[in-house]
Amino acid sequence: MRKKVIVTIILLVFMFGFTMIVGAEETSDIAAPTMNFTDKAMTCTEILGKNLTKIVHFAISTLRIVAAIVAIVNGIIIMIPPVIDKDYGSLNKALRKLVSMLIILAIILVFPSLVRVIGKLFEFDISCIL
Repeated sequence: MRKKVIVTIILLVFMFGFTMIVGAEETSDIAAPTMNFTDKAMTCTEILGKNLTKIVHFAISTLRIVAAIVAIVNGIIIMIPPVIDKDYGSLNKALRKLVSMLIILAIILVFPSLVRVIGKLFEFDISCIL
């Protein structure tokens, strides 16, 4: 029950953030522009448009921040009972969970840099969204 409430709150905050960033101040044409992906001179803003670029950038930034906060809080919640009980077996299990959670967090935090490197290899400018 508590997880559903937390997930719902995070989704509401996330959706509220989209409305604040995208907003109604700009009206843009929804039709996709004709583009040639082999043209290396196009930037990602030209390909995606201003609004979608803002949404993707906001989503990635929010994911990185939320992942770090969730990992810290979850790590504390996982480690408190074994430390208080001073049970060696449960402490080892908690440490394994904590290490796996930190590996996932590291992957989430490194993912945008990895995408940038792949973009540089194929000579595409994706720096505006990451």
